[in-house]
Amino acid sequence: MLKKAEAYVKSRQTLEAEKELQKLLSMEPDYGEAHYLLAYTYMMTRRDHQARKEYEEIIRCCGEDIRFSSVYFTLAQYEIRDGHYEKAKEYAENFLAKNKDPRTKREINAANKIIRISDFAIDAKQHPLDIVTHSLGDTVNQLEQQYFPVITADNETLFFTARNAMDDENLYECSWQGDHWSEPTEIKVLNTPYNEGTCSISADGKTIIFTSCERTRERDSYGSCDLFISRKIGGEWGKPQNMGLPVNSRYWESQPALSADGRKLYFVSDRPGGVGRKDIWVSTMDFDGNWSKPDNVGKPINTEGDDLSPFLHANGKTMYFASAGHLGFGGLDLFISEMDSTTWGEPKNLGYPLNDQQEQVSLYITADGKKAYYSKEVARQEDGITRSHITVFDLPSGMELSTPTGFVKGTVYDAKTKQPIKAYLELKELSSDELVSAVFSDPKHGDYLTVIPRGKQYGMYVSRPGYLFKTLSFDYRSQDTEGLEMDIYLDPIEKGKSITLNNIFFEHDSYALLDESKSELDHVVNFLKRNSDLNIEISGHTDNTGDKNHNKQLSMKRAETVVNYLKEHGIPAERMKSIGYGESKPLVPNDSEEHRAKNRRIEFSVI
Repeated sequence: MLKKAEAYVKSRQTLEAEKELQKLLSMEPDYGEAHYLLAYTYMMTRRDHQARKEYEEIIRCCGEDIRFSSVYFTLAQYEIRDGHYEKAKEYAENFLAKNKDPRTKREINAANKIIRISDFAIDAKQHPLDIVTHSLGDTVNQLEQQYFPVITADNETLFFTARNAMDDENLYECSWQGDHWSEPTEIKVLNTPYNEGTCSISADGKTIIFTSCERTRERDSYGSCDLFISRKIGGEWGKPQNMGLPVNSRYWESQPALSADGRKLYFVSDRPGGVGRKDIWVSTMDFDGNWSKPDNVGKPINTEGDDLSPFLHANGKTMYFASAGHLGFGGLDLFISEMDSTTWGEPKNLGYPLNDQQEQVSLYITADGKKAYYSKEVARQEDGITRSHITVFDLPSGMELSTPTGFVKGTVYDAKTKQPIKAYLELKELSSDELVSAVFSDPKHGDYLTVIPRGKQYGMYVSRPGYLFKTLSFDYRSQDTEGLEMDIYLDPIEKGKSITLNNIFFEHDSYALLDESKSELDHVVNFLKRNSDLNIEISGHTDNTGDKNHNKQLSMKRAETVVNYLKEHGIPAERMKSIGYGESKPLVPNDSEEHRAKNRRIEFSVI
């Protein structure tokens, strides 16, 4: 009867084979070979649940027979997939103890991995994160599937991908209404009758990169899926453009992640030259708008398994991503890695219950580090159909960001006409002179938004040809970042116009420059080189603390120190003069430490 069933299987007559084997097993219920062959026929016809029962019968009747040692490995795979980690570990250990076949090196390695996963998962479930999730509700989650949410740094605009009942993926956006999200609006200029999705946005919501996988007359492509870019000007999205070579290739590119200022792009590709099949790559945009040849992020981020859906936090130092290659719960888990200088640190599994035996694909953390958004799958009770809802939770202890960020936003105006203008805003970390972000205000509306990481001192430089630049100072070394709204007025270059250089610092009661001043002084040098016909006055000012004559001399020495720096860096002496006003020209009354600090300053005037 067994041989007859084997012949049926060989000729793909699975129904006849099943009947023969079931008849045989009714006579001999402990016949291991019959259970094994019946399980095989179920596997051929994709009936895993029934196959699993047959494998369990083999363990019941014939578990000590080393010929069936592979069944332990198969059952370990089933149990790990279902999140039954104790059973998975037990089956894997039995397989290793009973398997004597030296040709099964791959299975042995896989069984050892199942044991490692089980140990990790059992421990993680004993130390769960305190996460309470909340759906964004039916107003946002209107379609069958919503996923890959991203939000502007001010938490006011939400973008996501949604799939309708016709299996069409499109991009949508919602706006925050003070206590709830608005209904989603399809971003029609970005969408086509085909699929678009997995978008990423800059912190100001003015640059979007997304994936499109269909070659059409309007949208040519290089490979199976390409990345497209669009920019918002005056509140309207521009026509999407294929990012082209070298970002796209004839391979698969998807799942972009933009830096806050839109100048660094992480994405996933299966192009050659990686660590695994699907890896995370990175490209940087230069100041002419050209993207560099992508580099593989490499280890420890990428693995021999799939590494997917990167998200670069607004701080530029924290990456979240999904991986099947790092130790986790058995499938795709979410991980975090922090950058140390220029190197990504060892990824850390985000833990249970955010991760479990199900596939976890993407996560978005708000710029302030307070909330997380992700897509959660929910099966409807009435029909069993799985829907994906966008969900939010407060970041619990154990998931805190090392560097949350705040933001500054507002509008740049011409100080004379009061009309909004396009300007270049550059944020630098003063102690290292490192460029943190570089953005433009909107050409039509003049609005801007830039993020500011916590824990350091920053200078922001606002410039436009034909105008005096403006400097702003942000000290977040000892305070939390907050959202600030600040309009900026730039003066056209005219005689008599002056600006305060807010990021020039001296030692206490001294004219010795601190290193943090270099960034500001270099901006003055560059400005004067671009405007070679200008003559300027550098003036020093103090508060009213101490002796009046001493303050006047100190202010003069500080102004001379600045002029000397400018001369040393190529600015002719005849274009500059220095003067010290001491305490005679306060900006504000010297009635508080905050006001006295404003009065201690260096000014730059056109003469």
